[in-house]
Amino acid sequence: MFLNKIIDFIYYLTNERNPAVMIFYCFIVLALIALWSFTTVPHIPNSHCSILEGISCFLLILASIWSFVWTVRSNPGYITRDTVTAVFDVFPYDNFIYSKASFCEVCQLPRPPRSHHCDLCKRCVSKHDHHCAWVNNCIGEHNLFHFLSFLALHTLALFSIFHTSLTALCLTICSSHGIRCPPNPPLLLLCFTPSMRTLAFVSAQRPWLFSLTLFSFLMAVLLAFFTLLQLRQALSGLTTREKWKFSKLQALSRMAKSLLSSPADLSPSERESLTADLAHPSKSIYGLPFLQTVKALVSPLSTRPRTPTDQACYTNLKSQEDWTPILQKYAADCPGFINRTRFSVVIQRERQTIQERMQEMNRKKLDRQKKRSQKEK
Repeated sequence: MFLNKIIDFIYYLTNERNPAVMIFYCFIVLALIALWSFTTVPHIPNSHCSILEGISCFLLILASIWSFVWTVRSNPGYITRDTVTAVFDVFPYDNFIYSKASFCEVCQLPRPPRSHHCDLCKRCVSKHDHHCAWVNNCIGEHNLFHFLSFLALHTLALFSIFHTSLTALCLTICSSHGIRCPPNPPLLLLCFTPSMRTLAFVSAQRPWLFSLTLFSFLMAVLLAFFTLLQLRQALSGLTTREKWKFSKLQALSRMAKSLLSSPADLSPSERESLTADLAHPSKSIYGLPFLQTVKALVSPLSTRPRTPTDQACYTNLKSQEDWTPILQKYAADCPGFINRTRFSVVIQRERQTIQERMQEMNRKKLDRQKKRSQKEK
């Protein structure tokens, strides 16, 4: 009975949308604010940190908390009966990443290109990037700017906490031991010999302040790297999921070319399928110029008003058969829409190769077991 409850709780944490990681984040933020208030704020202002820098650090902390609440409460771009056609209008099929019309059985709605059904939120999201456990929300078309602001403000706040804590740490230790501090704050670390013995001495003198300085620096560098990575991804016009699919399909495209160029045993239907797959351009059509990409981040493309007639019309559509004319309409707008998975021949060949390798490995394993049993006899 108790074991079943533990299993159910683990399943809830891993397969259901839950605030466990978000609560952990709140605990870390509150601990950092409390530690900064009790260890660093009493030493502001000082000769290396003005009162303006202390106020700016406090404002950055407030702004980062606000960005967290803003991202948590934001709508990532859930697909509804009122917004599904708007997403179809701005994101057509590209016959590369999205080459097959699909219908979500859970939401009972057609799934437009660049949309994905989140298993944790139990909703389809437009331009779905990923589900972020830190904010307990999906990151999609409508809140990608919120998420970037969340990352950027937290990075700036952590660097500001590191700067103020570092000055307070070095100045307090220097003043207590009669060491003259250099006038330039970045050179404060040079007051001490960079050795493990000095680090042990500093951590022993001011353990909480040293822990705050070290933790804020490591987290700031890590978060800055992730912020730049996510910003580069957003400005490229592709989501994380699409980037992965794009690289995978490009690899399949190269394999399809090698199959056609090599004297492989291809049937006429397979050769025709591969030729049709390679006839379509293997590139993304969703990339926009820089200024338009930034504008789309701030103001999503699919946020257009719906007329009452449209809402009344789509409310009555309940099954996949009812939505079929809508899917056919947007599929017809894509020139040469193939409505199937591309490079299916290559995928099937790869599966056959893997199965043959597994069979060969099992055969060798059985042979070794037979030889071992014969030796024992």
